[in-house]
Amino acid sequence: MGLSGVRGSEQVVEAREEESEKEKGVRERRERERRDREREEGKKEREERNTGERGRERQRRKREKRKRRETAVRGRESERKESKRQERERERERERCNGRERRGRETGERESGRGETEKKERREKGGRREIQERERGVRGREKEIERGEKEWQKRGKTERKKVVKKERRDRGERERRERGERQL
Repeated sequence: MGLSGVRGSEQVVEAREEESEKEKGVRERRERERRDREREEGKKEREERNTGERGRERQRRKREKRKRRETAVRGRESERKESKRQERERERERERCNGRERRGRETGERESGRGETEKKERREKGGRREIQERERGVRGREKEIERGEKEWQKRGKTERKKVVKKERRDRGERERRERGERQL
């Protein structure tokens, strides 16, 4: 058998390799065609999904979902605001009750119903208009003080130092003058 047998088997191997190459080529071509077909179908399907009846339906669902999410966020924000408002209200109520209890303890009288005490307080303080005017006066003074502080902050640092120095000097002179008068 020897060499010819070996050569024969080599030819067979080569023939098989050629055959497998052809098969591989065919297989690759089929695979490529299948992929192209799928891609085309996918494109058509996507177009159908975006433009056709199903597409419109999908868009509508998306819109509704977005709306639901936005309203949920808005709802949470309004809840937060509402809870803050309620907390402020409770705080105000607490302050009012504290003040009333203190007054009650000072005068030694027992706390009557809320409506009664508020009426009594109003009678003591005077009419609503007077109360408002009094509060406005207080607020006006507070605003004036704030304005003064703002003006003070607007001045430069060196200018502020100068003003403070001058005030200190004036105070010192005034005190010396007073002391001098006392000595005489």
